[in-house]
Amino acid sequence: MTGCICRGKPMRILVIADAVLPVPPAGYGGTERVIHILARELEQRGHSVDLIAKEGSRCYGGQLIRHRAPTKQYHSRAYRKALFQALSCLSARDVDVVHSFGRTDYLWGIYRTNKPLVLHFENPVCQQELDDISRRRRERIHLIGVSRSQMSNAESTIPVTIVHNATEFAATPVVEKHRRRQYLAFLGRLTRNKGVDTAIQVALKTGYPLRIAGNIPHEPDSQYFFDQSIRPHLGRQIEWVGEISDREKPEFFSGALGLLFPIRWQEPFGIVIPEALAFGVPVIATPVASTSELIKHGQTGFLSSTVDEMAACVPLLTTIDPDACRADAEERFSPRALADAVLNVYMQVSR
Repeated sequence: MTGCICRGKPMRILVIADAVLPVPPAGYGGTERVIHILARELEQRGHSVDLIAKEGSRCYGGQLIRHRAPTKQYHSRAYRKALFQALSCLSARDVDVVHSFGRTDYLWGIYRTNKPLVLHFENPVCQQELDDISRRRRERIHLIGVSRSQMSNAESTIPVTIVHNATEFAATPVVEKHRRRQYLAFLGRLTRNKGVDTAIQVALKTGYPLRIAGNIPHEPDSQYFFDQSIRPHLGRQIEWVGEISDREKPEFFSGALGLLFPIRWQEPFGIVIPEALAFGVPVIATPVASTSELIKHGQTGFLSSTVDEMAACVPLLTTIDPDACRADAEERFSPRALADAVLNVYMQVSR
């Protein structure tokens, strides 16, 4: 079942995920959630998806091939990399295209084949990594970036297509237009680069309650940042609800006036923005990285640089139509839009 991919013909696709989290993830795991949305949509369209992922992942019409996460011990990493070459090459033997969301340095075996290969970047892109890929494979390979901002400083001799991530819609009710919006919302990891401390300052300046959902990651200084910048403000106005699952997001967004997204880093794609828009909740974000691509200023939210500017935008959130937010999310960030774009890339890479 190899050769040229024909439009409309059912395909067998090998999708490769990192082995850290299952697909779909139980809680935090943006890339794994995107893989799940894409694989499920492809399966529903009649394609068969073989998935290399962590044990506990689900199947999508094809096989689940389990592989284990690398450890910090060098000899173990080297062994797992070597084992993965055999695993991936064997799994790719009878598929039409290989679509990898995983680590590019694990694909040595795949590079040496003539199998159509798509590399999907969810994290910041390193020029050295792109140069290494170009040295290993020149033909029948295509790169997918999740935003123009992510790929803006990358130079690639390999074709690149920008494909925005998708969010769930089936279980995402639009918040009623006339329902009372009582609070501001923040959803994300509780780190300085995500700007939760800025969100707190905006809430304090405007007098609105703030509900914070997110985890304290196992990263250097994360607990210190929480103890110094978040914990002292927790009380009646500022509430931390902890990490929430997808099932809990409708309740979390149901009374939100807007989502605050005051990031300080070059985040390739803030998936929480389409998630909020899908619920009909507008977003106030800093004009950093991809936010200007995801938010239509004045239509689905606002781009503001400082606490004072953000606070000034909060009263304007009531002028944003929830249905317009939802419609924009459906057009640009739906599973259908994601699968359409990815299938088009599959057509290009198989020529």
